Amino acid sequence: VIAKEGIHLEIDGNVELYSYSRENKAQFFASNIRQVNGTYEFDLNTPDHGDIHIRLGIPGLINIENAVAASAASLTAGADAKELAAALDSFTGIKRRFDHISITEDLIYIDDYAHHPEEIIGLLNSVRHMYPGKKIVGVFQPHLYSRTRDHAEGFAKSLDQLDEVILLPIYPAREKPMPGIESEMILRLMNKTDGIVSEKKDLIKNLENREFDILLTIGAGDIDELVEPIKNFVESKKSQV
Repeated sequence: VIAKEGIHLEIDGNVELYSYSRENKAQFFASNIRQVNGTYEFDLNTPDHGDIHIRLGIPGLINIENAVAASAASLTAGADAKELAAALDSFTGIKRRFDHISITEDLIYIDDYAHHPEEIIGLLNSVRHMYPGKKIVGVFQPHLYSRTRDHAEGFAKSLDQLDEVILLPIYPAREKPMPGIESEMILRLMNKTDGIVSEKKDLIKNLENREFDILLTIGAGDIDELVEPIKNFVESKKSQV
């Protein structure tokens, strides 16, 4: 069994338990983390294979922890350390997870599937770590009325980490509207007072007069339908910089 450090599990005494963590001392953890050419390199500390140099083919601090967990599973299952390192280097990620849609020295556009407060915090921590001092504008589409109701305070707290916020109306998916549950309730709970709710059709117009270094689109609904027009907008904005 492989579990994150700090999580208590009651398991049979005959089952071997391994722990992992991003940086804390566990049986598998990352050390000497450094940013190189837009991604991360680190030393993977293991109980039986020594330290393994890892270069990730994808950005994002959260992916360091994911890589450590995947490595723990692979190595305990008998994978070769060199083959593991090569696989992590060549893995380019999955769509809509810290997905760099457009990037230059002037403007960066990233799309991400995050739809829970903790995921948003992880995303923003990664962006801040990778691009310190940059102004970040985020466009977030809440997913499900029930999730918005249950996590409105968490969404407000996580989105307060952005420099500017635009919310889209809630994407209902399988749910019917709930009275009083709307994107505006997140705005009302935020410390920032300059956020707005924008209809999808008005988003580009609401982005036009905003200055930013990094633009994020965040959410698990149909916000991905806006990626191409937003990319075109960002590209045209770059040409004016």
